[in-house]
Amino acid sequence: MCPDSFNLLLFIWCGVFLCFSHAVVGIDRSTIDPDGGIIDRDADREPTGLLFDAAHDLIDPLLAPTVEEAADFIGEAVQTLLRHGVTSAHACEDRTWSSFRNLANQGRLPIRIFYSAYYDSYKKILQFFF
Repeated sequence: MCPDSFNLLLFIWCGVFLCFSHAVVGIDRSTIDPDGGIIDRDADREPTGLLFDAAHDLIDPLLAPTVEEAADFIGEAVQTLLRHGVTSAHACEDRTWSSFRNLANQGRLPIRIFYSAYYDSYKKILQFFF
């Protein structure tokens, strides 16, 4: 159905692969469950597509855009917000901090952003100010 790509639905504690290729994702019957996570498997130990808790970490690198890509996505979203009269937004993904900062430095962030950082990422964010 989609041999070279995958789709993922994220819920609070469970990710569901709708379609995936082992070559793309790198999860197969020999992949060990990570600490704090579970890869659901069928009777033959083949992954079913369900990833629980910390098992999401196995695919995070495949899902994360570069800082530049994220800045472009955010820039497009900001323009859509402005077209609809929205002048402020809230963000809380610690991986996007650099992208928001780059947009602001380039004058490409014409709305207010209320940015909530996770507690464990505060040192990374503070380095930009001090």
